[in-house]
Amino acid sequence: MWSSGHGGSDYRDIGRCELSTPGGMRLQRQRFFVTVFLPLLLLLVSCADPVERRVRITKAELLRGTEVSASARIHTFDGSVYLARKGFTIRNDTISGSAQKYDLTRLSDSEREWQIPIDSVAGVEYFAVEMPGLREVGNAVSATTFTVYSLAGSLVLLKALFGSCPTFYTYDGEAPELEAEGFSYSIGKYFEAGDLDRLHVDPSSGAPLRLDIRNEALETHYINQVEVRYLDHPAGTEAYPGVEPGTVHILKPRPPVSAVTMSGRNVLGAVIRRDAESHESDEETTSGLLPKGTLDYIECEFGNPGGSSVITVALRGRNTLQNTVLLYDVMMRNQGSLVLDWISKVNENPLYSWRLYRWYKEHSGVQVFVEHDGEFELAERISDTGPIAWKETAVQIPVDPGSKTVRIRFAFLPESWAIDWIGYDDQRYDVSELTGFAPAAATNNRETDNRSIVRLLGKDDDDYLPTYPGTIVHLTFEAPAARNPGARTFFVWSKGYYIEWVRGEWLKARDDVIVFDIRDPQKISRDLADFWRQKRSAIKEQFYVQKIPLR
Repeated sequence: MWSSGHGGSDYRDIGRCELSTPGGMRLQRQRFFVTVFLPLLLLLVSCADPVERRVRITKAELLRGTEVSASARIHTFDGSVYLARKGFTIRNDTISGSAQKYDLTRLSDSEREWQIPIDSVAGVEYFAVEMPGLREVGNAVSATTFTVYSLAGSLVLLKALFGSCPTFYTYDGEAPELEAEGFSYSIGKYFEAGDLDRLHVDPSSGAPLRLDIRNEALETHYINQVEVRYLDHPAGTEAYPGVEPGTVHILKPRPPVSAVTMSGRNVLGAVIRRDAESHESDEETTSGLLPKGTLDYIECEFGNPGGSSVITVALRGRNTLQNTVLLYDVMMRNQGSLVLDWISKVNENPLYSWRLYRWYKEHSGVQVFVEHDGEFELAERISDTGPIAWKETAVQIPVDPGSKTVRIRFAFLPESWAIDWIGYDDQRYDVSELTGFAPAAATNNRETDNRSIVRLLGKDDDDYLPTYPGTIVHLTFEAPAARNPGARTFFVWSKGYYIEWVRGEWLKARDDVIVFDIRDPQKISRDLADFWRQKRSAIKEQFYVQKIPLR
């Protein structure tokens, strides 16, 4: 999607990198991949997942009617749920089709034809008709829409922007403290991923650790596993998650020597402390680079007095709301009534999901470039993390042995990241295995069998705990007492995926709508720049105050 720059002062090609094989791969395995597996994969892709055509629907065509084939739950402001297993039709801003209706008491009518004005729709939720194991607790409707049930008719639902992903809270006394967002960009079942987040909690010896999982958005979360893990490490050092899921690096961080943006602005003061001051690209830089998909960067110089061949760099940052605009407006709302079938494809077509995942990973996150002989080379990528909680991540970067200084560029789409702190260490430390433990007890606000919650979250398997808007799950972990002097850092490991609800307003007939097409990166860049310019101020004011209430 986004072009980049590479080396010197020209940064337009920074995101380009060549495919390479892992070190140590045997020659015969390379030959098998090139001569057998790769042609077979390409054949399967060409047969099973042909390149999609550009589809544009005019307003006149929308008013005449569009067919939605995806199975869906239609949630209305009066608290009702319509279970449309075979899709529906949208015509004249009205949803029509065969559905089974459940009222506020969750009593149901027999399946029949319904006419549902879009103005009465709070959200439409894609779901798979058949889900294995315990992916759905109870029947297809009884556990859903706690918020619609308790806030029927509330405009909170219509305006809800907050998301995306489960949020995790620990407790300082009785006050909840926001800690992390879990698997922030796992937007479908084929995107399921594990996420390790550093916790800023230090329970006294043997004291239980309290952790909340909250669904504060118009989303359905499918949570596979939640576990607390800890690492004992030398006093004076700090432990941070690595870029590979479940990995950790240890360092005794000190600040960089300098930090300068692509435009030459000194931002060292903004990134040397973990505080309220952070760095974001300025509007002038964004307006010049974003429509073209060109990356901005911070270039840091680090001292390396011992001439180490590897330095470890830690970064504290989070996405801005630009990524929310990319998901909500460019990828979803812009498709109008086509979006539900697109969500269905993301969750039912593994080949399309792979293409979408590959596109997103290539153009998202923070790309870490290190200077070698005057040229900057891509060394690592830090994944996107979401706009709600700060995330701390460490990367180990190979550098030229014997070099007394190291220059590293942290590159990102302009104004897509806020970076609060950068620290590094040129020493290396042995890292032991993380120790993990499952929740010992669970309670929630949904009257679900709490033993089943512990069972569903305790293992990485095919059984999921689904949570719906307004759900809160209280977990208790029995943290073992530290036996050795030194430091101990706790982490939360979460794994799963989520499905965003389609707002009723997105389905209304308007000017032309078009499918989201990853083959047209320049159009995506232009659309994102246009939406971000229009919505930047308003979304910053509205987003964080529009959480779904927890009851």
